[in-house]
Amino acid sequence: MIFPLKKLWALPTLFCAAISCRKAIDIDFENAAPVYVIEGKIDNNGYCSVLVSLSQNVSDATAFIGVDSASVTVTEEGGAAVSLRRISKGVYQQTYKGVPGKTYNLAVNVKGNLFTASCKMPAKVNMDGLTITTESISGSRRYVANVQYADPAGEANYYNFVQTINRKKAGIVYVADDRINNGTAVTYPLLYEGNFADSYSAEIKKGDTVQVEMQSIDPVIYKYWYSVKASASGEDIMATPANPVTNLQGGALGYFSAHTAQYKKVVVK
Repeated sequence: MIFPLKKLWALPTLFCAAISCRKAIDIDFENAAPVYVIEGKIDNNGYCSVLVSLSQNVSDATAFIGVDSASVTVTEEGGAAVSLRRISKGVYQQTYKGVPGKTYNLAVNVKGNLFTASCKMPAKVNMDGLTITTESISGSRRYVANVQYADPAGEANYYNFVQTINRKKAGIVYVADDRINNGTAVTYPLLYEGNFADSYSAEIKKGDTVQVEMQSIDPVIYKYWYSVKASASGEDIMATPANPVTNLQGGALGYFSAHTAQYKKVVVK
């Protein structure tokens, strides 16, 4: 779920972070008419899902407002369109394995409104390891998940990491590029770069099961998640509030990501 601006937007998992931004500055956000929100994903493991919903004003934020009666298709460039099935209100899915290097096109038709997007699935970068370390953060010792991978040399790579703790998403955006570590072995700590108190509402504790999904993502999706992160952490606090960068055409908020995905988990001892 994303909230359009002139109102404060936020994905459900980023709502707390967005509220922390409101604490830092008193802004009189104007209400606006609801718009469609599309959050689409296809990966190399057979997962293909599209959420179709309506935006809400920050003052009215409740649950996910799913939209029924949407026609949703995903098409591999040069291939046939694959229709996604309605699983529940606003949730459309299909078992469809993407192929790295291929471009995928999304089409969502809702009550005569057509929204489209295109995204190329990057090559997979292997996730070599997942470890837990203890770090001194703001004067306290904290458990931190660290992802190990070897960044390919001679090309630009972009990554998104999704952390869950005991099957609950941490609600923080972790994205990285390779501008300073192209072609090197990387250990990437999943640290939050904003309001400490809000970020550790799902703090890692001894005995927890921590899972990390590593995604190799297209540059436009990196820009989307980076803009989400910047707004939620207050990095763009001096700028006029704006919705995240999107690859959707037709006026909807959200994104469509074709990415590789791999998972590792560890129990904190």
